[in-house]
Amino acid sequence: MRILERLVRQRQRRRFFDDFPAHARVFQRARLPLAVFARSAHDLSDHAGKQYYRHAAALEIHQGPAQEMGLRPQNAAIQQNGNLQRHELMQTPVKSLFLVLNPSSRSFTGQKKWPRTFELLDQSGVHYAHALTEKAGDGTRLAEAAAKQGFDAVIAVGGDGTINEVISGVVPVLEQNPDSACRFGVIYTGTSPDFCSFHGLSLDPEVIVNRILAGHTRHVDLCRIVHRCENSEQTVNRYFSCSANFGMGAAIARGSNTGLRKRFGDFIGTLLSMLDAIRNYIPSRFQLKIDGNECDFDQVHNIFIGKNPYIASGIRLKLDIAADDGRMYVVALHGISKFRLLSILPRVYTGSFCREFEPIFCREVEISAGGGADEVEYDGDPQGRLPAQISILPRILPVLGG
Repeated sequence: MRILERLVRQRQRRRFFDDFPAHARVFQRARLPLAVFARSAHDLSDHAGKQYYRHAAALEIHQGPAQEMGLRPQNAAIQQNGNLQRHELMQTPVKSLFLVLNPSSRSFTGQKKWPRTFELLDQSGVHYAHALTEKAGDGTRLAEAAAKQGFDAVIAVGGDGTINEVISGVVPVLEQNPDSACRFGVIYTGTSPDFCSFHGLSLDPEVIVNRILAGHTRHVDLCRIVHRCENSEQTVNRYFSCSANFGMGAAIARGSNTGLRKRFGDFIGTLLSMLDAIRNYIPSRFQLKIDGNECDFDQVHNIFIGKNPYIASGIRLKLDIAADDGRMYVVALHGISKFRLLSILPRVYTGSFCREFEPIFCREVEISAGGGADEVEYDGDPQGRLPAQISILPRILPVLGG
């Protein structure tokens, strides 16, 4: 109970910052008053939006149909100029975009942001289209179709699952066509904004829509993962933007997603799922090959691999890593008992446990065996089974709005 009370108090102290991008935490570390940050963030976002519109160059857009592949046009226009290089898109305003909307995000309450989003887009005069996801995989299919049709941007409107699916649709198009002008954006309506926290994306629909339309773009790294399917020997080739977890990760995600977060909230629901996973999980031995070097870890509770130090629901890693530095991390929580793990649980929410479990920075990882714990989880959902190969894709994803 003392551990739980400490975590709740810690969460309350940090709650103000959970809905703001990563730069808010600079104010927190500097111990500046919250009112100073709130005023500065408001002034900065308003000024930045105006400046982007004032200085952004015009981009000619040729109109075209958008009815194929289930896309619902609303004044939809498609960019036909595919010769524009990606490095020239750093400040190019967005003239056409496609929204992938997940109606079930945040237990169907994320839809409350939709009317204001559509109102802002209508007021801007931008050409846009949208479609709703109904089942797993729809986001990838719709995003790929929109990217191929020539939209300036494909926007994920949902949580981390929606972000992952849309990225998995956009990135193959960018890999196949290096001259593609398509970019990626997020209007977040989920529960745990880990992607937005790392990339400095506002959770306010008005702020993020203005920044997306202004076209400010940063190219960031992604992780590619190849792993075995859940119920077959076939392999899948996918992408993730935050982290992959091996060990307890799948059990924690499954418990959180099956009602605990809906009933108790994001933080408490995930914490309860974590405590249940610790109680039932049997630590295993994992065999890894990191940049060609074999590494064995005994008594593994969880292995974190990824780009984003914000894992889920307040869980974080205190690491020196940037979104575009061409590296990913490996942090193995191993070699300790369950009682020891419970004692360091508060440090999982500050990231300071990384001082004890030293991170490894690399470009490629292979995981060939994990004892009885062979589930693969990334970006918030169980996805398949080991073995898995993970590699970094440097600066592959052009992200709008940061």
